[in-house]
Amino acid sequence: MISIVLPVRNETENLGTLVSGIDHVMTRANHRFEIIAIDDYSTDNSYEILVGLSKAFPLKAYKKQGIIGKGAALVEGIKRAQGDIVVLMDADRTYPPEAIPELIDRLSEADIIVANRVNAADSEHRAKKFLKRTFESFFGRVLFGLDYDVQSGLKVFKKKIMKHVSVEPSKWSFDLEFLLKARHAGYSILGVDVALSHRNSAIQVVSNKQVYVMLGILAATILFFLFNWMEALVFIISFLTLLYFIDLTFNLFLILSSLRKNPELSVTQHEIREITDWPMYTIICPLFKEWEVLPQFIAAIAKLDYPKEKLQVIISLEEVDKKTIEEIGKMKLPSYFEVLVTPDTMPRTKPKACNYALLHTKGDYVVIYDAEDIPDRMQLKKAIAAFKRLEGQNVVCLQAKLNFYNPNQNLLTRLFSLEYSLWFDLVLTGLHSINAPIPLGGTSNHFKKEYLDLLQGWDPFNVTEDCDLGIRLFKHGYHTKVLDSVTMEEANSSFFGWFPQRSRWIKGYIQTYLVHMRRPHEFITDWSNPHILTFQIIVGFKILSMWINPLLWMLTITYFALRPMAGPFIESLYLTPILYLGVISLIAGNFLYFYYYMIGAAKRQQWDLIKYAFFVPGYWLMMSYASLLALRQIIFAPHYWEKTKHGLHLKKTVVAA
Repeated sequence: MISIVLPVRNETENLGTLVSGIDHVMTRANHRFEIIAIDDYSTDNSYEILVGLSKAFPLKAYKKQGIIGKGAALVEGIKRAQGDIVVLMDADRTYPPEAIPELIDRLSEADIIVANRVNAADSEHRAKKFLKRTFESFFGRVLFGLDYDVQSGLKVFKKKIMKHVSVEPSKWSFDLEFLLKARHAGYSILGVDVALSHRNSAIQVVSNKQVYVMLGILAATILFFLFNWMEALVFIISFLTLLYFIDLTFNLFLILSSLRKNPELSVTQHEIREITDWPMYTIICPLFKEWEVLPQFIAAIAKLDYPKEKLQVIISLEEVDKKTIEEIGKMKLPSYFEVLVTPDTMPRTKPKACNYALLHTKGDYVVIYDAEDIPDRMQLKKAIAAFKRLEGQNVVCLQAKLNFYNPNQNLLTRLFSLEYSLWFDLVLTGLHSINAPIPLGGTSNHFKKEYLDLLQGWDPFNVTEDCDLGIRLFKHGYHTKVLDSVTMEEANSSFFGWFPQRSRWIKGYIQTYLVHMRRPHEFITDWSNPHILTFQIIVGFKILSMWINPLLWMLTITYFALRPMAGPFIESLYLTPILYLGVISLIAGNFLYFYYYMIGAAKRQQWDLIKYAFFVPGYWLMMSYASLLALRQIIFAPHYWEKTKHGLHLKKTVVAA
């Protein structure tokens, strides 16, 4: 038995993800374990969350007795532990749960294993980091000769040590006293490097290094303007114009590559007929306050051409959504459907619900569908056949194409459909053709479950967890391909409802960009194929352009509308070569972007939508406004999940999702 002791104080946002992560990795490692959580006089509802989690996981929650402080909480947790191996772990998600099995295995080399924090600079304040290093160097190494991270919040040891080591910590101290007394008692101690988990998660929006870089750029820009404001403006205009031209060229390359190679994976009936033994497939459908659309989803899944005895459908609900739980309880679901209630912890996001469902999957393959989805009835079989064809090519994810079953509801749904046709039928297939990282769509992602487990599922703090996971797959050396199978969704038809949905998507792209730019060298697996540049264009510049577009549009309009007054000044901002690039981007670029939307619609055979491509500039303006909302939220509410209203195409009650 392994006892994992968690000292908890005001960790509302972290507990659900941490506990489910521990359960996931310990179960996968076939370890028998218990989690001992000691609530250290929390002033939020951490204890109530722990009690709720204890119903779903092997967790025991206790309220602290005696003095406040982490050290005393650890001692109390150790006394309550039943296992012969004890793991002490901070509850702030600084340390990745997947490190625990490795540290346990290293107990064959020493009696106590200490996790040495690696890349702590990205997750600690500079002053805190300085104090930590001073403490380690002076007290740990100089005074006591302890050559490991004496303040580490992750340690593993054999419980028998406590028979010979008595620790009486003060309010907060524990680590140094415990390690010193254990060493004096003759026990061996080993430090093992462990990379901190903050660097790969949006739980920390911006790392300290990124803050310093941003402040440095801001300071340099201000100094540049103070020194010579005209030269500064010329430089900025030149830089932005060059970026737009690069984006124009790259998108042209992608579209031509997509049309020329037609790279999406098409599966033949012959390939499907060759497979006689279909593997177990798990469908995860997260729902939140949308029980009224469930009958449509049940009908869509029932029509799938896949052996129902090899199908597991998990309807993942939120514990706080009492109405949906009640209404689904009245429904007669097919035998292959399961209802799973996710314990109420923060953040209350779709990826957190998916991670909890992942713990209960039985299939070798997993796909995510939204409640309003109507997938191609052959999609699961096509995915299996495609995976079989690509065996040995490191392809672990397939993205089915997405489009809408209500494109003609109003002008907004028509523009939304044009956008999806361009993105899924041309842009993603273009990325597929050059083996680039593919930002996944929010649904119809098909995974080999073992690799999804390997990556610990989705980041619960990223509000576009799909985009983030697609990038993480690439950085780990895996490939995503586009499957020539379509899932039909509902296009958001509400003008005012569209902005919260789009601002969440943009906010998630910002989160993804910031997370993966903490370690940009991980993109460079092959210098002949530097897809860090692709990431900059597809994710980074996509965000930047939404903020910059209105300013450049205003500059262009001002030039033509007020040319006698403003023309000479605006012309002076453009160097001659930059002016030519700007003119090309303005004329050829806008023509091509209009044309791309038309090609996407034509490829999808949405002939009646082609003429609406001329309304796209208004759609771009809406995106820019949504990007400002996203910028505000990334600062003040980075993990807040804006809910999208589904069912607006139906002449029924609006369903909140």
